[in-house]
Amino acid sequence: MSKKYLLITGIIVLLVILAGLADVLFFLNKTYPGVTIGQQDVSFLSSEEIQQTLRGLHLEDTRVLFKFSEGEKQYSLEELGIRLDLESLSEKALSIGRKGNIKENIWERVLVFREGKDISLSFQINDNKISDLLNELSQEIKVEPVDADFNVQGDEISIIPGRNGIKLDQGKSKGTFYQSLALLTEVESPLVFPVIVREVEPDVTTEDLQDTGIRDMLTKFHTEFSQNDPNRNHNIKLASGFIHLTILAPNETFSFNDVVGRATAERGFKEAPIIVDGQFVQGIGGGICQVSSTLYNAALISNMEIIERSNHGRAVGYLPLGRDATIAYGYLDLKFKNTRTHHVLISSVVEGNKVIIRFFGDPVPEERVEIVTTDIVKIEPEVKTEVNKELKPGEKKLIQSGSPGYRVTAWRIIYVEEEELHRERLSRDYYRSVPAIYHVGPKKQDEAVYKPENNREEENNAVEEETGIDEEELEDAG
Repeated sequence: MSKKYLLITGIIVLLVILAGLADVLFFLNKTYPGVTIGQQDVSFLSSEEIQQTLRGLHLEDTRVLFKFSEGEKQYSLEELGIRLDLESLSEKALSIGRKGNIKENIWERVLVFREGKDISLSFQINDNKISDLLNELSQEIKVEPVDADFNVQGDEISIIPGRNGIKLDQGKSKGTFYQSLALLTEVESPLVFPVIVREVEPDVTTEDLQDTGIRDMLTKFHTEFSQNDPNRNHNIKLASGFIHLTILAPNETFSFNDVVGRATAERGFKEAPIIVDGQFVQGIGGGICQVSSTLYNAALISNMEIIERSNHGRAVGYLPLGRDATIAYGYLDLKFKNTRTHHVLISSVVEGNKVIIRFFGDPVPEERVEIVTTDIVKIEPEVKTEVNKELKPGEKKLIQSGSPGYRVTAWRIIYVEEEELHRERLSRDYYRSVPAIYHVGPKKQDEAVYKPENNREEENNAVEEETGIDEEELEDAG
């Protein structure tokens, strides 16, 4: 090997060493040319210079636009608690061309110089702050679901469809947002991010109501009342409102006392005439028995199974004998069971001087129900006379008009295509007679003691009373 070759080789080695030394000295703690962070050139910069350059971009002011179906909401990165991870980014920039052996590093530097190398942005995130802001955003996005409902218009019934609600899926929205930040290569304001929402079904869907089988009117029954007593009218409307739109599932039992509740002044009921011990007296809730009696007849005609029912102590004027139903909270109730295979909806409204009750369900076209009464026995009222010293001798004054009592049997007959299918005895009822009472003046001293015109005992003494409830226990009866 010649001296000339050795010299050339030595010069080359020296140049390589000098070049390497120059590279080391020049790029000591500096990035190589072609390195960018989020498309921002950081060539030939030290760690401190890189961080200073990135701070100068003021990326904390970048707007983040959260988009949702009904609008959008903007926050800055600073408001979201998000800032660039300066230390991590500068370390990544300085590590390029320095991670491998000499050959690998030189090759990487050449590629970076020729093609460039961009480092994706990385951020430090305040997770609690993001959660708080998403909670606020959730309230703006949230749309409550709307339950499906029945719409009753007179004899017609239809379904008002339910509507799904919208709720922000905070977990998925946060996770996707963080993932988007991790893949962010360039910051442009605003950063648009569609949040993730999910639909929320209502508790009662349209399909739920369709599955009930409630489609048409089964029964319509009404009674009329006088509008002369505002308190009684008020009680009728109040009790009717508690019943309105009640739904009975198959084999479910309706209880008037459970649905309407105790008639008290605190619940809005007023004082009106009620029947106690066969007499009309004032009591809280007077009038609600007309609602229960109307409901009883509607239940009968709808072919509900009657579980419990009691008649009044005396006949009422708004219904035929044997077809009334009295109520005394905690003692006397009206109960019936839905024995049909589908649900039943009860509509109870007051229109003018009428209590109108309708049952809706899935009618059996060929079925017809008839209520009849038989074995009616009239019990004439007793006539009582009482001496009143304020009247003149021989003077006579009517104090109370008498009314007859009755015994009656009620039946329910089921027809299918005009053929009697079933006959059911509903009840044997007794209605107490109310005596006529006269006051008469006292006899003169020399006259015989006055003998009443009719001193016979009431014809129904041997008939057992329909209830043994004390008078105060019937305070809710009306």
